[in-house]
Amino acid sequence: MFVVRIQGGLGNQIFQYLFALKLKKHFPDTEVFIDLDSYRRYHPHNGYELDKHFILDSDIGELPIGRYHAASGLLPYLGNPRHSYPWLISKSLGAVNHCVDMVNRCLDARQLIRHHYAPHYPSLDLSKLDPSRNLYFDGTWFNETDLSLAVKEGRIRFREVDDNAVTPLLQAMEGRESVSIHVRHGDYSAW
Repeated sequence: MFVVRIQGGLGNQIFQYLFALKLKKHFPDTEVFIDLDSYRRYHPHNGYELDKHFILDSDIGELPIGRYHAASGLLPYLGNPRHSYPWLISKSLGAVNHCVDMVNRCLDARQLIRHHYAPHYPSLDLSKLDPSRNLYFDGTWFNETDLSLAVKEGRIRFREVDDNAVTPLLQAMEGRESVSIHVRHGDYSAW
């Protein structure tokens, strides 16, 4: 079983998902899952958004929480920031998750293949992976070639956009010069 941790904003989620697709393509007989456990303890950017914007491959499912320890060697977090809990429950879950985090730092998770952020994103020689082992991939795994190949093969597809929401904007732009400015704000708001 191979598991790819999904974390961060939509951009990182896309490339982590593409890495899971790449694993499934190279190892079609091996179970490949995505792990959304990090969204149980914190809520970065807009949270988990892949399924909101993309049609996901049915061969890659979400890792069942009951298989989390076998896949990663770590304990799963509790709670989900998408739910509104009463104050006491929310604080209790936060304390439990803090303890889980401390225990996870002490566990010997040999099946983890971890990559921390660096100026150059990692490449991984897939021929050196053993599909009979449980491996857990924690990193970014950015690769432009993977993106263009997945789009060309139709393995990653945008969901249909509600035309009623877009039509007024298109009509307002029609026949005029238009400019778009994107200001990245979320995780860099202090800059």
